[in-house]
Amino acid sequence: LNTLLQGTNYLWEPSNTTSSQYVATDTGKIYLTVSTNNGCSFKDSVNIQDGCPYTLFIPNAFTPNKKDDYNPIFKPIGTNIIKFNMKIFNKWGGLLFETNDINNGWDGKYKDEDVPAGVYFYLISFTGKTKKGILNKGNEKGTITLIR
Repeated sequence: LNTLLQGTNYLWEPSNTTSSQYVATDTGKIYLTVSTNNGCSFKDSVNIQDGCPYTLFIPNAFTPNKKDDYNPIFKPIGTNIIKFNMKIFNKWGGLLFETNDINNGWDGKYKDEDVPAGVYFYLISFTGKTKKGILNKGNEKGTITLIR
């Protein structure tokens, strides 16, 4: 915006702030009017939301130890996750892996040994932050296919 108009005067509404930069402290529609010394002006708006809701994506397969490095670790991806716990089980219900860190995934090993290709089970418990800042608890369970 500044490179198009070479603005010299800024007005943010409803706060009536005149700085070229603005830090939103509330939600709702914010308007910016930029004026130049030669009488040109431009007005635009942006809608400020109260945070983003949580998301959780859980893949359904992974390929540890493959030479292509695609999907070598089973790791859910999420945003605005406050608490997280993931457990991986074999077909007999034996616990193979557990973590409380969403950034820590399973590499397809149990006691430093590769587990065989096949279907494994996961149980994920989490607390996510909603759009309004409310905490929402959830559980996800399903299967993951390990391909070697």
